[in-house]
Amino acid sequence: ITKTHYLFINIAFYLLIIFKYFLFLVLFMPNIKKTVLKYALQNAVRYKGNAQLNNVIPKVIGEIPSVRSDMTFLISIINKTIKEVNLLNQENQIKKLQDIAPELLEEKPKEEKKLKELEDTKNGVVMRLAPSPSGPMHIGHAITGALTSVYVKRYNGEFILRIEDTNP
Repeated sequence: ITKTHYLFINIAFYLLIIFKYFLFLVLFMPNIKKTVLKYALQNAVRYKGNAQLNNVIPKVIGEIPSVRSDMTFLISIINKTIKEVNLLNQENQIKKLQDIAPELLEEKPKEEKKLKELEDTKNGVVMRLAPSPSGPMHIGHAITGALTSVYVKRYNGEFILRIEDTNP
């Protein structure tokens, strides 16, 4: 292979990269800008007119996963859009969001999570927590203990904490 061949291969490679970015800009740029704008507006409306970069990034990536490959490009677009959105007053932000994505203005009702009811609790409950002595206490012990204490309070029961010194 001669130097001319290497030169030709390098030129072809760089043209391929340029073509890839051109294709990306032509096909996806309008979609990315619109997506960034709608999530920046949603974030601004939720937080008193002030959109934040860290809240917009995951929403955009969730909708268009391919932008993850060029985060520098994405962050520059989001920062520019956030500056524009934050210059609008809150009323204009709401109007603009209503025009481009009215579904994002609807507040979804938060589902209240409840503990399961226990069966056979007529005589009260007795619950026991015996953390394993194989290592130090950790967050799992705290969560289990908290959940157990909630059930004990709900059913006016008894909570037994057993600290064992060996693991059989």
